[in-house]
Amino acid sequence: MLNEKEILLLKIIGEDMLMRHDEIKKRFSGNSMDYNMVISKLVSEGYINNLDAIGSRCFAITQKGIRAIED
Repeated sequence: MLNEKEILLLKIIGEDMLMRHDEIKKRFSGNSMDYNMVISKLVSEGYINNLDAIGSRCFAITQKGIRAIED
């Protein structure tokens, strides 16, 4: 079961389907959430994929991630 922070991050990445790491960092500036730990958990559980695209580290939501935020 995903917690509130994980669902929030999935929804943010799911808006564009692909998001650069620096964009995620910018979205969470001023937030006490440790987004790096949340990203690691979501990658390890298959909700998002880590990609090297457009010259920087990116994350794409998977079908499993999309289903998780639709529920």
